[in-house]
Amino acid sequence: MGNGYSTTTHVDFTLFDVKRCGLYKKWDKPPLALSVKELIEQIKKWGIISQKPLIETSVYSNEKILLPAYLWGVEECPITGNSIIALWNEIENHKGAINYVSGSKPVGTGTIDATKAKAGQIPGFMSIFWVIPSRNIIVAINTEDHSSLGIIQLRKYLNGFLNGFSEQIIRTSAENGEHTAFTLQQRNLNSSTDDRIPDSKLKPSIQIQPLKLKGEIKFIKSNVVSVRKLIRKVRVRINHKEEYWHGIKDKIGFLFHSNEPTDNREIKIEYPTTINAKDVDFFVEQYIDNSYSNAYDVTFVFTGDIPNKSLSGIKAEEKFPGLKIKYSTDNTPVLLELLIELDANFLSKVDGMLSKRA
Repeated sequence: MGNGYSTTTHVDFTLFDVKRCGLYKKWDKPPLALSVKELIEQIKKWGIISQKPLIETSVYSNEKILLPAYLWGVEECPITGNSIIALWNEIENHKGAINYVSGSKPVGTGTIDATKAKAGQIPGFMSIFWVIPSRNIIVAINTEDHSSLGIIQLRKYLNGFLNGFSEQIIRTSAENGEHTAFTLQQRNLNSSTDDRIPDSKLKPSIQIQPLKLKGEIKFIKSNVVSVRKLIRKVRVRINHKEEYWHGIKDKIGFLFHSNEPTDNREIKIEYPTTINAKDVDFFVEQYIDNSYSNAYDVTFVFTGDIPNKSLSGIKAEEKFPGLKIKYSTDNTPVLLELLIELDANFLSKVDGMLSKRA
């Protein structure tokens, strides 16, 4: 497609609870500063309004390591109070090159091929989040069927900005910029020195957790003695699919249920087992800790007429049709237009999802 076009597509919403965001003196009270709305506003001022180059918008982790995530864009609506924040998430590479291997080569004989980025380019993927302060939630927006929502990167990015670049920070030592304190006072931008008074009682905290739906885990646990089989799915990518298939079908063809694999296929693995409630808790913990990755999803198959249940059923995720997206160029969405579309036509759908929360 050429420059500047619009399309209508499906969209996956995954909801996350903003349990905490900001500076606190008491955890059971609202933040005294840097609520999620204020934090997004400061990020926009710091990265967008100041016109920083993308490469300069990375922030530091708690271990003082630059995070491989960059600020792509921020848009806000003064009427609804909602906003969109987009990050560019750098993927693993070697000096700008992404490595690939052929899945059809016997073990020990494969070679590594690399696709090299141009000078100054950052290989990665975009993650987009719809921030709705009135509901105290963040919605991960996925229209490309990405395997990662980027929520881990967003959580670390917000935390890194709050602790390292927010306007409430006081650098208590000019020689050691890492040592910081917090204050509720606004800085006098006309002064060459920061004469604000640090408040040692202010504690920063960001907790963004998956929003869970009611009933699913309770149902699995209450019927755990009837679990007879677990199902896991593993996604594989292979080249030369026909050659590959003929080479392995005699050995593990049963895993594919007689269907020849495509270049991008999920292998379903089933195994009989008996489990208990603690096992269910373990599966749930792994699934949530890895941001709902399909690689950690488990389907529980029960005896009798009890319907199958999957861990993916616990997350507040739903697919909707009819999202209109405007692109400035190929693969580059216009974030302001997207925010307007979401606020106008999809807020009621989010409210419907929220009505099912645990």
